[in-house]
Amino acid sequence: MREKQITAWPVNGRRHNGSATQQAGLEDWLSFFRPFLSLTTWDEVNEVAQNGGCALPTEMTEASILQLDIANFTELTDSHPLEQVLADLCAFLERLTQIVYLHGGDVNKFLGDGFLAVFLSADDAVQAGAALQEAIDDFNQENRRGRLVFPTRIGIDTGPVALVSLGSHERQERTVIGMPVNLAERLQQQAPPGRVWLSQATFDRLQQRCACRCVGPIRLRGAREPVVVYER
Repeated sequence: MREKQITAWPVNGRRHNGSATQQAGLEDWLSFFRPFLSLTTWDEVNEVAQNGGCALPTEMTEASILQLDIANFTELTDSHPLEQVLADLCAFLERLTQIVYLHGGDVNKFLGDGFLAVFLSADDAVQAGAALQEAIDDFNQENRRGRLVFPTRIGIDTGPVALVSLGSHERQERTVIGMPVNLAERLQQQAPPGRVWLSQATFDRLQQRCACRCVGPIRLRGAREPVVVYER
């Protein structure tokens, strides 16, 4: 994480300037708050704060969206103590988050037992998907003696998305919106556990050779027409 000197911070739409002691306290508070924001949002907030602003702009870009989810997680929570589920899930997500960062992605949000990650390169997204499944397999092999096993599905789609702030003045969330978000979710929902499903748009943008196979046109839930799907 890059260190930046905070000179002003928007509070309720107003710039907040204070003494050195107040500023130090604010920086301590920001350090505590940092893990609750994605890397992208954190950088944006810091930039806006330094410039004395109070709003994050909507940004349009092309991105690869990766959605990951644990299969049958509800059954796991019903059949194991909640404390065990939370401990194992946190260890699981900690390991996977680092893989996303190593491949140039950013975890935009956690979705209970999974997450949505954003990549600016289809190659990075697909390589991350493969690395994630390898790490998940290792995690599950380690945990077969006494800890939970998490069979996991991954879906990836690529296309235009908007990075936006949604909510009210009192509570906002920085998130991505667009068809790739929806299609990545549908691919993930129908992918077999242990597999990565990617869309035709993602496959077409790959610059590096990929050990992918076409699993044929598949009718995804909510889609009007069958979608060509590749498996990694």
